[in-house]
Amino acid sequence: MKYLFVSYASQDSLKAKELVSNLKEVQVSGWLDQADIATGEEISSVLRDSIRKANAVLVLISPASVNNRWVEFEVSAGQALGKTIIPVIISGENVEEKLPSSMADIMYIDARKRSLDEVVSDIKRAVNA
Repeated sequence: MKYLFVSYASQDSLKAKELVSNLKEVQVSGWLDQADIATGEEISSVLRDSIRKANAVLVLISPASVNNRWVEFEVSAGQALGKTIIPVIISGENVEEKLPSSMADIMYIDARKRSLDEVVSDIKRAVNA
């Protein structure tokens, strides 16, 4: 089973949980901070360790996530560790124009007007590439 670190803004947690749940059906598991960081743990250390173990970093792009410091930290950590970054735009008009420079040149999956099954299939292809 492939393992993804899922980076998202807390406002997008319902969408992140839904996506991770559907990814399990295609043999891809996802790491979510709200479920996988224990009280009292040092957040940045746990994040780096989880990213290190992941096959890729899945980044959910929305108006809330484009300027989120934790999302930027997670993407930067993934890039520093040589991980494939898979941006998925989940909401926001023209949000792709506001991507941070670290992701500006990465091909993204646009999930705004597509079924969840199609998006999951694209993510699975990207992880297995």
